[in-house]
Amino acid sequence: MAVPLWIKLAASELVRYKLVTGASLHPRYLAVRYKSGLTDKYYFKGRPPNLSFKVDESDMQIGSEIPIERTYEMDPLDKDEQIGCAHHLSMDKKYFLAGSLIDGRLAIHRFITILLRSRPALEQYPQRKVKQWVESLREFNYSRMISSDAFNFYRQMSYKVPWRQVLWQFFPPSISYRPRSMAVILSKAVDKRVPLDTTTINKMLLSMARGRTLNPLAYCAILDRLGTQDGVIDLHPERGYKAIACGLLGIHYIYRECDEMTRALDRRIIDILGLSCEPLSDQKADILLSDAHFERFDISETGPHLSNVNTMVAYAPRRYRLELTARHKPSRVIKVLCRYKQGRKFKETAEDPDFLLLW
Repeated sequence: MAVPLWIKLAASELVRYKLVTGASLHPRYLAVRYKSGLTDKYYFKGRPPNLSFKVDESDMQIGSEIPIERTYEMDPLDKDEQIGCAHHLSMDKKYFLAGSLIDGRLAIHRFITILLRSRPALEQYPQRKVKQWVESLREFNYSRMISSDAFNFYRQMSYKVPWRQVLWQFFPPSISYRPRSMAVILSKAVDKRVPLDTTTINKMLLSMARGRTLNPLAYCAILDRLGTQDGVIDLHPERGYKAIACGLLGIHYIYRECDEMTRALDRRIIDILGLSCEPLSDQKADILLSDAHFERFDISETGPHLSNVNTMVAYAPRRYRLELTARHKPSRVIKVLCRYKQGRKFKETAEDPDFLLLW
């Protein structure tokens, strides 16, 4: 059976685009290579494999170009804003619904090409926008982070609650921008209730790499419940969620020195978040935190500081909770949901949560 005329016309029109580096016709599909480094296969006969597309004549009708916009307005005279806005891109879903399949694919590949060209090594946002987000998080009801008497670090929340943006402004994650992964994310996001923007890509890439982004609002709920007033000592400050929580609550934050905190200070965490902080030496505080990022039980570095605090907090995985409580005899135990499946699929059983031990 001959290749349909409409697929030949689509191929000849696509190769005129600067975004397209080549197109080749096959008996069952059209392969189109893009500057993003990816190749799409559009099947006009038979069943397409995964990550390919079944198309008809209407799907390959090229219409108006879908606009890609800067997510945030940029002041051309403000260098900080230029840095914060440069790689934040977004697309309006209404154009995807109105256009054809090939219009959407061209927009997605153009989006990826622009993002790869800018090569954002570190996540940054406009500082004026971050200050607005900080104020909105201060008004958040932290008790919403409690699920069945457990503090939930993975509570399902609206993407409009900007805790990730504030956390990443000062403690950026390590993200590998892989074109294929970005294309899959954007394709799926079209049909979901999430924005088509750089932040969505970063969030999903980090999730696909099994990176853990713990919600600082849950720590706000914990510190608020504990009634912390006289400062916090943090022995594991690298992820930043406890620094953000202390800044939101106005609690003095004492941290063990590390590269991540140095970078956060360079990014003006004191000015923007209003964080009162200082490196650890021999200060007194209300609480000593040794949660090891909820990865293991670790109180190896707490000894020199125990006489300077009223309360010590350490993480206990659920499988070792009985053994650790019997050995170390904490005065109090707090339930925490600090793993993704716990937070999203919590059931009221004694074994589901992990724990924070308090002395």
